Amino acid sequence: MLVSIWSPKGGSGTSVVAAVVAAVVAKAHPDVRLVDLAGDQPAVCGVRLSARLGARALFDAESDVEVRDGALDALTVEIDEGFRMVPAGRASLDHASADRGAVVARALRHALPLYVVDAGCVAAPGVASLVRASDLALMVIRPCFLALHRASALVDLVERSTGIVCVSEPGRALSVRDVSSVLGRPVLCEVDIDPDVARSVDAGVLLRREPHAVFVPITRMCRRLGLSMRDENVA
Repeated sequence: MLVSIWSPKGGSGTSVVAAVVAAVVAKAHPDVRLVDLAGDQPAVCGVRLSARLGARALFDAESDVEVRDGALDALTVEIDEGFRMVPAGRASLDHASADRGAVVARALRHALPLYVVDAGCVAAPGVASLVRASDLALMVIRPCFLALHRASALVDLVERSTGIVCVSEPGRALSVRDVSSVLGRPVLCEVDIDPDVARSVDAGVLLRREPHAVFVPITRMCRRLGLSMRDENVA
């Protein structure tokens, strides 16, 4: 199964949301892999990785890394029991074609592990193609005009998305209802910006501390989407 997390605009919190989704789902599934295409996951998850080869190499048709079942095994790093990461690597996605992205998506969808992809800001055609071909696609966005303006130029990706994760902050003129109305997709989860989340990321302890501001709403969303079993400790 392939779950992609993407955003029309950088700085929306996509990598944090992807890491938390993977961590929550890993509590219910025996093998979850967080695929990092944005390049920020080692920092978000508090691990040191400097792999030359990684997930981005799969989008290069001339790469030595073939797209096939188990192709990512050699690139995978264990983060916690049942939770593994495929780092981005040093390859560029600038020339990733839509056809190659579709090939990668098919391989990940039919592989045994559940893959959560941090697709970041979908600039490359290959990444956009992967998002479109995902079993579930979650768009992360803040309720601001610029983000909505950029999303409106990505109509096919918005329409293909299962729903929206809205990262809210005080003082914004637009509301969650405005975001859903403009984009025509349901808001599946609202995450309030909280200093504790930023402190946890800065300290490299996001996955160990599990700040409620982000883990509680995302756990509820994953439960509704059928991605995780009920956690009795979460109201």
